[in-house]
Amino acid sequence: MKSADQSFIESTLPRDSFLSAKQVAAACGQSPRTVLYAFDQGKIMGFEINARAPKDAERRFSKRIPREFAALYIASLANFDDVLIVENICKVISKLPRPLATKVRKAVDERLAQAW
Repeated sequence: MKSADQSFIESTLPRDSFLSAKQVAAACGQSPRTVLYAFDQGKIMGFEINARAPKDAERRFSKRIPREFAALYIASLANFDDVLIVENICKVISKLPRPLATKVRKAVDERLAQAW
């Protein structure tokens, strides 16, 4: 059974697998520019893809944010319980390829060892 916080996050996000900065901004009550800044700062993970631009114009890029990363970002903004944040982190890690998940585990272990 999902907690009330998890249900809230799930209900605020569109059902798409990948979201735009505008969609994430609408879900968390921020401006799209703030979400793009968070993306550039590494607070939200996602993909940068080529967007359409007029011929002879400067190249444009579009940010695509996986739904799970958007949920994790929203959980980090609010005062949700620790269990919810851990659940979202585990959901994201479970979708990573095995070699990358192994690297994440090693990095987390190292950071935890430094913190203690």
